[in-house]
Amino acid sequence: MTNTLLLTLLIFVAALLYSSVGHAGASGYLAAMALFNLAPDVMKPTALVLNLNGNAITLSELLWSSGVRDGETLRENALPIRAISKSCSHVYLFPETLRPI
Repeated sequence: MTNTLLLTLLIFVAALLYSSVGHAGASGYLAAMALFNLAPDVMKPTALVLNLNGNAITLSELLWSSGVRDGETLRENALPIRAISKSCSHVYLFPETLRPI
């Protein structure tokens, strides 16, 4: 139980530090899990899911601060954030709204 609590705390601290500069923190999650010798088959999907959640939170904060409150304002304000990489996780989260260029 102590290891689980410590790992959770390390992941939380990594998320807090990375989010303070606008990143999702996958490398921090991987480092925390590596300290506890978790198998790579467990680390990879866990870090991916945590990173996607961090990206979704970052994107939603960006959209909220730009005035997006519904689908109509999303279409009006999403244009500046359409210039994203084809491999960006947001493309997979919101494929109908965000199209890579």
